[in-house]
Amino acid sequence: MSLNLTNTGLGIFFTLNGASGFPKEGDPRQQKIGDARLRQVIFSASTKKAIVVLDKNDILKLNQNGSLITLLIKKIRDLHELSGLPTAPVEELVEVDLPESPSQLKQIYTQICSINASD
Repeated sequence: MSLNLTNTGLGIFFTLNGASGFPKEGDPRQQKIGDARLRQVIFSASTKKAIVVLDKNDILKLNQNGSLITLLIKKIRDLHELSGLPTAPVEELVEVDLPESPSQLKQIYTQICSINASD
């Protein structure tokens, strides 16, 4: 694959069924990485070039203005963050990945307040 991407900074694959190892819409958070997703991460880490896979749902959203750029930003961000969640739809403007436990939220809030108080 690296031979084919020598003069590019981004690779985009279009597929109707998606790639193996990628989270599907409605699936819970994945705590593992495997198959095509693992290859994507390793390739990106070693070459600093992102590989993005657009599935049928993504392709159907491309008729909206600015959706390609939005999809690419979300997919590349997810590649770097490895959240384990499916990519948010194009229509969703705000992405927030909060801890599941309220006690963790309280701890984060306390840390933020203490940092702001010391400034």
